Amino acid sequence: MKLTIGTAQFGSQYGLANKSGELSENEIKKIIKFDIKFGINELDTAVGYGNSEKKLGAMNINDMSIITKIPRYEGNRNNLKKWMIY
Repeated sequence: MKLTIGTAQFGSQYGLANKSGELSENEIKKIIKFDIKFGINELDTAVGYGNSEKKLGAMNINDMSIITKIPRYEGNRNNLKKWMIY
């Protein structure tokens, strides 16, 4: 079985039951350390998750795959590569 951890609460006050708001960098590091310890090696994020992508990027995570969802591209298909950041 493969498990992917969602990161919406890493960068925003996501969740109906969320009483504490956005997770701190220290809390995120604990979650990632736990994940790696138990073989969870994939994180799911998105542009719409506040600053979760920025936080994850600053943590220099090398032991996990990070999947990010991007907004739908409505422009000319010939300019798609220019729209995306590599």
